[in-house]
Amino acid sequence: MLDKTINNALLALRAQIIRENLDGLDHVNALLIQRGIDPAAQHVRRKIPADSCKQREVKMIVLEALRGGAKRPAEIGAHFMACKPGVAPDRAMPRVYRAIYKMRDGGAVVKDGGAWRLSRR
Repeated sequence: MLDKTINNALLALRAQIIRENLDGLDHVNALLIQRGIDPAAQHVRRKIPADSCKQREVKMIVLEALRGGAKRPAEIGAHFMACKPGVAPDRAMPRVYRAIYKMRDGGAVVKDGGAWRLSRR
């Protein structure tokens, strides 16, 4: 095995131990130090939630919902949850609102009373 491969495997193991709060961090850090890597200098990214979705994906789902006409936010949220059943309801609506307001700022949607609709550009 190449040294780079072993180093990357140890760094990945260290990240998993940190994210999942497992035992063995001292041992992995000791191995990294032996290999000349400073564990404290290595950044560990946060774990991406299982129900995550890209902002563009949320935007496309919202646009799909609004193609049928003006809808209230709850209706758009219901459409989003039907398309992404893995997303918890308490996390779905903030994503929908964030997408709606970004699209409003970009001129793609407008508020019509209590409902949102596609703009006529």
